[in-house]
Amino acid sequence: MATERLSMRNAREVLRQKLLLKKTHREVAASLNVSVGAITGVLHRAGAAGIDVLDLAQLSDDGLEERLYGALRDFGIEQTKYRREK
Repeated sequence: MATERLSMRNAREVLRQKLLLKKTHREVAASLNVSVGAITGVLHRAGAAGIDVLDLAQLSDDGLEERLYGALRDFGIEQTKYRREK
């Protein structure tokens, strides 16, 4: 079963509670009413992206989302443009 993708507000709160408050996965999950898997997923992505406490304070929600999930792309629009050029 796939874990839910958290809002950037919740993803930021996961990172704050883990990095600054040193809470356990279960404590964070209970405080946000999400699964432990969702917490693990955010932390794995943050680790892979090299996000630390300083980044968390400096990044906007859009910047955090891009770092965690990659650049936003609307493939439907790109495909439509490609088809029009043919």
